[in-house]
Amino acid sequence: MSLRTSSTPRGSLTRDRVLEAAIALVDRGGAQALTMRRLASELNVEAMSLYNHVENKQDILDGMAGLLIARMRPWGDEVLTWKEALRTVCVTYRATITAHPHVFAGQGGRPLVTGEDHAAYQYLMTMLRDAGFDEPTAADLFQAGSKLTRGFALSDIANPAGPIASTAWDPDRAFNRALTILIDGFEATLATP
Repeated sequence: MSLRTSSTPRGSLTRDRVLEAAIALVDRGGAQALTMRRLASELNVEAMSLYNHVENKQDILDGMAGLLIARMRPWGDEVLTWKEALRTVCVTYRATITAHPHVFAGQGGRPLVTGEDHAAYQYLMTMLRDAGFDEPTAADLFQAGSKLTRGFALSDIANPAGPIASTAWDPDRAFNRALTILIDGFEATLATP
């Protein structure tokens, strides 16, 4: 029995590096391509060394989505209104999901990341509180925007033609319209005493 030695320098393997390699593997070959053995081969390490950075395959699946979302930075230095900020984050979130369909398609209803861990959450919650929303309403608006966006993106991945085959269906228009209605509805609550 021959022992394969790793050509990856000791200590150079990190959780982010494992997750980045997993994203590349899944983007190329779909979720079924992700095995610990294949991932280790991508990284040129032994499969067991992966367990120093991830717990199991589910941790990798969750971690891939979490890493992509945590890296979303759709806002720049420009000052946005809360409505512009929410729209920008939602549009970027949808684009992130649809750019990596195999990473997100298997997530279903699983939580992707905890709100406290990702920058978009902190950014939007600050914007919403500064706009006058109380904490529960700001959290409701964030969750509603997130779920609307995720639902549209996952539906686009599963059925790009739309729920009913129709030349009138435009998923981008429908998404933007639904997002506008959501934003306008919450904006109306600001004016209500």
